[in-house]
Amino acid sequence: VRYSGISARSCGGRYCYEASLQCGPFRLFSRRHRSLQVVQAYHKAMRGIERRFDKLCHAGETPGSALESVLTSLLGAGSNSNSDGNIDGNNSGSDDADEDLKQGPQATFDTDDGGLAGENHPPLRRRSEQDSLDLHTMGLRFVGCISGHVWVGKAMQTPQFSCESARSIAAGVRAWHQLDAARHGITPGINRFYPCSKVNSSSELDAAWQAVKTAYLNLWNGHRSKGWGTRLSREAREKQLVRKYERCQRQRLERGLGLCQTMFEQGVQDAGTLAEATAA
Repeated sequence: VRYSGISARSCGGRYCYEASLQCGPFRLFSRRHRSLQVVQAYHKAMRGIERRFDKLCHAGETPGSALESVLTSLLGAGSNSNSDGNIDGNNSGSDDADEDLKQGPQATFDTDDGGLAGENHPPLRRRSEQDSLDLHTMGLRFVGCISGHVWVGKAMQTPQFSCESARSIAAGVRAWHQLDAARHGITPGINRFYPCSKVNSSSELDAAWQAVKTAYLNLWNGHRSKGWGTRLSREAREKQLVRKYERCQRQRLERGLGLCQTMFEQGVQDAGTLAEATAA
């Protein structure tokens, strides 16, 4: 069975689950847990964050300020440390984000709800009648992403930042702003027929790549966390990034040559057909 927004991996012979969700240019992740029911609760709470984020963006806020406002409001009013602001992961179906998130410390989640019934997913044993579901309990963290398909074939992202303090949330948003600012001179593609590589000149793309690469390496080099990726030296990370860039450019060139070959063969075939028709 597949669950949208929930991934699974084997941990010590058992499956661990993790919820993830996209909020504009940001991607949120929960802590890993061996209970699918618990992770479904995390994902349900994260959808409440997404609704609040979308509402602020529609009101005119930038993605960075919207995410920072939502997450810091859940920590408490302007607190720089862990707070007791909770998320209601068990809302009654309302689409209004405020109804999900404004309840503060009183918001709780019944861990026996929202799970799957059956032998494979038995009800959870609760430590208390109701378990609080907040940013600390969920182990919420996030990354900021920018489009890097024209350079490395996929999105480029910041390191992961914890949502357990306002300082960490602000640092994560600043990191995304730095990476996004390096790409700002590039006009986005219109569609797959007119991608970014066709609406910007080669010199513009090359100059933007140098800026994006520098910003990316500075962010990862200055970040310290438990993630495996942060243990790479700047030189090793730069070599890794350059290899991805060269592979992407080589693949783009091969696709272009393949298209030219196809068009040439089609032209030869059409010319032969036309010659036969003229001779007849």
